[in-house]
Amino acid sequence: IHATKQEMFKEYPGEPSEGLGGWWQPGQNVVHCYDTSATGGSRDELLGTLQHEASHQFMTALCNHGGGWAPAWLNEGTSSFFEGSRILKSGEVLWPEAAIRRLRTLSHFLSNGGGPGVEKVLEFAAPGSYPGEYYCYGWGLMYFMQEYEDPRTLEKVYRPLYSEYRRRITTADKRIPPLPLFKEIFLGSGSPLGHKDLDDFISDWEEWILRSIR
Repeated sequence: IHATKQEMFKEYPGEPSEGLGGWWQPGQNVVHCYDTSATGGSRDELLGTLQHEASHQFMTALCNHGGGWAPAWLNEGTSSFFEGSRILKSGEVLWPEAAIRRLRTLSHFLSNGGGPGVEKVLEFAAPGSYPGEYYCYGWGLMYFMQEYEDPRTLEKVYRPLYSEYRRRITTADKRIPPLPLFKEIFLGSGSPLGHKDLDDFISDWEEWILRSIR
């Protein structure tokens, strides 16, 4: 944890953007961030960054162990999900609630347009991360996977599918394209909500985000 953003930037391997709050450096097994309270921010911002970047550490370990890879929506979406965690004074870490900054941006895109859309986010297959406007979609998809409840049974019916997707793609011998695997696992006969195609999934997902979570 660097004392200031400027000191943190000195360690960045490249040209950092002003909005960069931290990063995971897999070659050195190190998370970098800075003390946000020193520049008028809150300590919660620092904790959110730590929780986000530390998630990358575990996803990297999964991929290294399994021999596969983690597409950006899975990697960044999972990390963004943990931004909603809260740490008590006792040291206990609470299960994540909605990450408000991600929810606010996603709600704006879904209500007014202008975002990349779910399909572009799911098919993004370039190494590393994706553009900044993609992050809120990754968070929203992951929050749905972890928190959607079947209204009849109150079971979190998408968690097993998320685990299956993560297991399959992080242990594959060769790089699996992320969108076709998503369709195989989350749509069709395996869909908890009977989604036949991606448009069906997106429609229900958007309604859940805007009506239930926002």
